[in-house]
Amino acid sequence: MLMQPEVRYPGFYRGVVVDNADPKNLGRIKMIVPQVSGESVTDWAWPVLGGISGFKPVYGEWQADYSQTAASTGVAYPVTFGTNDGADGLELLNNSQIHFSLSGVYNIQFSFQFQNTDTADRNATVWLSKNGVDVPGSAGIVTVPSKHGSTPGRTIAAWNYVLKFDFNDYFELKWHVDNTSVSMPYYAPGTSPTHPSAASSILTVAAVGKVTPPTSAGVWASFEGGDPNFPLWIGTF
Repeated sequence: MLMQPEVRYPGFYRGVVVDNADPKNLGRIKMIVPQVSGESVTDWAWPVLGGISGFKPVYGEWQADYSQTAASTGVAYPVTFGTNDGADGLELLNNSQIHFSLSGVYNIQFSFQFQNTDTADRNATVWLSKNGVDVPGSAGIVTVPSKHGSTPGRTIAAWNYVLKFDFNDYFELKWHVDNTSVSMPYYAPGTSPTHPSAASSILTVAAVGKVTPPTSAGVWASFEGGDPNFPLWIGTF
């Protein structure tokens, strides 16, 4: 009996994502790879980052080179950012909303500069809002010390969140104060000695797990064991 040789598909092929709603929530996708399987849809494929695809890390960095104030103690204000220090797969909209083009798990790290011009200690509260809804348990209360003489009291608040976001999700960081003497100041570069400016707000966001491209996105596919029904996808184009 003549054995049929195993069909192998070496190299990498262009595919198109047709389904990313993995029933096991493992970040897998289904795709069409015309060069190999025509219009047939593959089975669920495991994501692999890196390799020859040159897949760029999903990240973003922003800061604000201006001061931010609270006009009322009864209002929740979005923290805003004015300078983009680099981003890929993330977009800043309306100066405060970070939007995601790839589903995945992300680390959100921020640093806010607070100042208090009152003679008593005052508080600022910071929290996370996802798609316009406050995230339960995400608030933190920061005490900003009173001024000493004519010098305002100052402190920096910084912590992180790890959260899953889907394609087209967004988040904002919110803040409110118990007295309008508290603000988020920007400090210009100084001299004696020369030192850089201090931003009122700094934000970095980076993927910390598998990311999944949206449907209709292009992907590179590599086939494992010669079977086009079980590919590994690498990167996007």
